[in-house]
Amino acid sequence: MRVLIRSFQQQGDQRIATERGLIGERLTIGRGTNQDVYTPDLRAALAHAEIVHDRRGPLLIAKSANGVWINGAPVESAKLEAGDIIEVGRFRLEVLAVGGVPELVLGYEEKLSQAADLQARKASLKTRLSHTRLSLRGMAWGLMLLMLAVGLLLPLALRYGSSPAGETPRDRSLAQSGIPFDDSVWLSGPVSSVHRYFVEDCAACHEKPFRQVRDSACLACHKDMAQHSDDPAILDHPAFSGQQCTDCHREHNGTHGVNAQSPTLCTDCHANPDKEFAAARLAPASSFSKAHPEFAPRIAAFDAKTGKFSFAKQRQPPATLREATNLIYPHDVHLNPKGIDSPEGKVVMQCADCHQPDSRGVSFEPVNMEKHCSSCHRLDFDPDDPDRELPHGRPEQIQGVVRDYYYAKALQGGVMDGKAPAVVRERRRPGETLPRDGARAALDWADGRARQTMVDVFERRTCHYCHQVQRSDDPSKPWTVAPVNLQEHALDGSRFDHAAHQAQPCSDCHGADRSKTSADVLLPDLNSCRDCHGDTGSDRQVPSACTLCHAFHIAGSHHFGGPAKGPKPDDAVHGAGSAKPAKAPGAAPKESPK
Repeated sequence: MRVLIRSFQQQGDQRIATERGLIGERLTIGRGTNQDVYTPDLRAALAHAEIVHDRRGPLLIAKSANGVWINGAPVESAKLEAGDIIEVGRFRLEVLAVGGVPELVLGYEEKLSQAADLQARKASLKTRLSHTRLSLRGMAWGLMLLMLAVGLLLPLALRYGSSPAGETPRDRSLAQSGIPFDDSVWLSGPVSSVHRYFVEDCAACHEKPFRQVRDSACLACHKDMAQHSDDPAILDHPAFSGQQCTDCHREHNGTHGVNAQSPTLCTDCHANPDKEFAAARLAPASSFSKAHPEFAPRIAAFDAKTGKFSFAKQRQPPATLREATNLIYPHDVHLNPKGIDSPEGKVVMQCADCHQPDSRGVSFEPVNMEKHCSSCHRLDFDPDDPDRELPHGRPEQIQGVVRDYYYAKALQGGVMDGKAPAVVRERRRPGETLPRDGARAALDWADGRARQTMVDVFERRTCHYCHQVQRSDDPSKPWTVAPVNLQEHALDGSRFDHAAHQAQPCSDCHGADRSKTSADVLLPDLNSCRDCHGDTGSDRQVPSACTLCHAFHIAGSHHFGGPAKGPKPDDAVHGAGSAKPAKAPGAAPKESPK
């Protein structure tokens, strides 16, 4: 049977057609790379269908249990006529002509790209209002009437309804609230914005008139507010056991919030922590500009025997620190202002090419190879097929891909390699099978070529550029690649908002353009922060209270108003930084600097 396949491809406004002819007893269709019509779609089987020619003409036979769709209907087999449409996943084959010379002419076209097909399937899963048989206009009128009743008519009826003679709506409102007169004259200042929503409900905080707010009123809403430490000895200390919410949080002082900004709330204890809290092992901190300890980032160490990372805090200038990453990445090379070589020519890279802000603008999205590195560091492995690339994954996965690739090439034949056996170099018709000795010779060649390629990939030109690669004695895993550590939160005892510093160049804080190894800890030191930030009350620098970077409610298991919840952390000593800081009420959490 002679078949002409006419492939269509859209390039801009033009539809380009290419043709190729095939001669054989059958035409195979499927996802397998050995098929005559290759349809790389997961909805297609490796051998999805085949077309044979009998006395009636071309006959399509399904090889998949799901059948084949022709003209919008599934069939097991069908005689093909001109105009028939065969659908295989996102690919469409149209029977352009039947009979004559050649006996069959097929049109082959990809209906949608892989990305567009995935987007279309996602869109089909969305439920729209029209699917629920509800009227958009009816719902709009219903919601409008409901809002009119709840937001206007009901309040009007309650406020201006029938009342005793001489009683005004204001008098009635005051009587209903239990307050005998307008108490606005007693307000010491405006209510904070976070409490503004219940500003008329004074009893929510002031449980009794003319009495200071008690902790029970605060804990009615803030039930799970964490303590300052998980160490019982610290919580039993008078500095904490007699502490009340109002010692730090003051209301009626403006709309900006209820957190007190006085540094003495922290420095009363932290100026000389050894005096009362020696077990906490804290460095003294009495002033950010003059007496604040150096940063203590978490530094990673790698144990080659266990293949795991361990982390320990080290309090010294970051420029003197080195940590294990198992990654070979010189920042200075990639940030060379003259540019670096790439497949597209010279490229001048910026920090933002890899470090992209997350959705909150506080920290950064993780760096990954496919998104940030693959444009320059290609994973191709066969010079004869430069568009075929390896997955960026485990070594055993890569070995399987390489072996399968060369097995397929050897069995298909037509390999342009003068050193290959004749059975590998000779071309074969589709569906032709090899004798046992020929297949064995082809697979032996494929094994040898795969081993040679994997040595090249792991040890010479691909993996070893960026990773720590070692040979292994395990024949099933000839190579091991050390895991990579790219920690994003090295200063877990503090928080840092990159969005608030986006006007600053990255180089002001991170000396990446001078870093020659990924072991460098590219964090700013304390003096870098002091260039802009000063103590509370400073008139030449940004006034910065302790709470700008540090949280108070950082206990992992102990909460106000209740017993300890869950097991005590291994390092729960106050100030050790092992407990995750609790999220401040009404504020998004902030991340530590990279």
